[in-house]
Amino acid sequence: MKNILKSIFVLFLISACTNTVEENTVEEQVITAPILEENTDIVYNDSLHKITSTPNEMGEIFTIFNKQNKTSFTTEYLSYFVGVYGNYMLTEDGSGPDRDLTIYDLNSQKIIFEHSYMGHLVILKNKINFKSVVTIENESDKPECPQKLIDYDGLCYLEELIYDLNKNKFIRTGQYECVYCQ
Repeated sequence: MKNILKSIFVLFLISACTNTVEENTVEEQVITAPILEENTDIVYNDSLHKITSTPNEMGEIFTIFNKQNKTSFTTEYLSYFVGVYGNYMLTEDGSGPDRDLTIYDLNSQKIIFEHSYMGHLVILKNKINFKSVVTIENESDKPECPQKLIDYDGLCYLEELIYDLNKNKFIRTGQYECVYCQ
């Protein structure tokens, strides 16, 4: 059952997160979870880090081994592996449209950022772009929504958000869109 759920989750990520990169934008990368071989617990391995997982029915606990200084740390929360970008590991909690992103700095061995998001993550020039549900108080800031969405009970707003890995800074763009939320 655990392997079936993991396979469904990976297929969901692959279908939800297309891995297309426009021409001349080598820096852009859509993050998707890797397809793992059966019975393996190594989720990432390069010259600097080896990341292993301990599966659980509600996610995984990760152990990150730093090959240079021979130290390791283990994550505290159950989550799913998203990927590694530079010296950062991205995990998420949840398998529906609303998920929680967690970014670990593999050098300091600490969580540097956590936030909820919908859709997929896109990394462009060391900036993680994502969308999150927000409440917009000021009517003049709300985007114009299609009547179909207004008529349904479940209209919500997403804001385009950015996390800059170079500056360790969270950026609100003020760019909103209308979506249907359950």
